[in-house]
Amino acid sequence: MLSSGNGNPEICVHNLIAIVQGENPYERCKGVDIDITDSPVGEAIGIIAAEVVQVLEEYEPRMEMDDIVTVADDVLAGRYRLNADINTEEMYV
Repeated sequence: MLSSGNGNPEICVHNLIAIVQGENPYERCKGVDIDITDSPVGEAIGIIAAEVVQVLEEYEPRMEMDDIVTVADDVLAGRYRLNADINTEEMYV
């Protein structure tokens, strides 16, 4: 996490997606499960999308997810590219 400037919803979404489960000592379930990379590609892509949606819905209520697309970037290295379209218009006044 950044030492400052974390109030922006887009930055919070980026930070949440970058966290691996178990990395945060006070919230071990926050983040994306790293064991997904051992799953077959077709299965992993769906699981990653579902994990990201669940994490963002739970930890970032200021945004709404419009669409999420997961693409296997480098399968042998276990890397995936995630494109999430989010709506962060002011939901709370």
